[in-house]
Amino acid sequence: MLCTVDRPAMGSRAAVSADVDHSRIEAAHRSVGDAEQRWSRFRPLSIVSQIRKATGLVLIDDHTAAILEFAARANALTDGWFDAGLSHAGVCPQRDLVGGSPGLDLGGLAKGWTADLVADQLVADGASIAIVDIGGDVRVRSEQPVLVECEAPNRRSRPAAFLICDAGVAMSGPTRAGDHLIDPRCGGPASARVSIVVARTAAGAEVLATAAAVAPLGEAMALLGRVGAAAWLIESDGTVTTAGQPERFLAGSGWLANRSSRAWLEGRCLAL
Repeated sequence: MLCTVDRPAMGSRAAVSADVDHSRIEAAHRSVGDAEQRWSRFRPLSIVSQIRKATGLVLIDDHTAAILEFAARANALTDGWFDAGLSHAGVCPQRDLVGGSPGLDLGGLAKGWTADLVADQLVADGASIAIVDIGGDVRVRSEQPVLVECEAPNRRSRPAAFLICDAGVAMSGPTRAGDHLIDPRCGGPASARVSIVVARTAAGAEVLATAAAVAPLGEAMALLGRVGAAAWLIESDGTVTTAGQPERFLAGSGWLANRSSRAWLEGRCLAL
């Protein structure tokens, strides 16, 4: 039987579900809290805040080195369309030092990265099913398909439902708070589409969803084709383009079937 605990975390909510005892779920939430303390730019003592303010090299822990290296690789993989604001290409050869980066913002990447870490730890602790949803970045570890819903913004349309076994799901694009994505080529607000990506990990899905939301459509499709991810790309006029046959994950198309309602605005993925 699944044990589920849902709490505020990382500027949103974190829902952790697994077939383990309650103490393991509590430990998982402590890991989410640790990640927020370490990587939130809104925490003045976080390592990210230290890096943003630094004028020289900053000593970092192994966990931070790993996520910064991933961010640098993601930037290269996406031809710069995913940009966490890391001023230097990865960390120093010693791996425990990084140069100051005033624009560093791990934001959504930290959510997906943490969802992956927590899901993997739950499986290591004996879970046969682990579902971690942090701010809409969802990671599933399960031998059997698990239902993941993607809400319509007005909550009047039916949610879209995906069946996922061992993968991550993320959505990026305009939200009810307004356009929050930056065009890395000009540094201003991006003219973004909505992208929903299913990939091997939640961190990977977050990177690809962000890049696909802001890149020109041709470049977004080429990127998704290179890495073999499944995705829906939804323009502001409701036009839908798909990559990687995402229909294979659909249990119910819900609002994704309504291509003219523009119901994609402010949508959010979540695990049930």
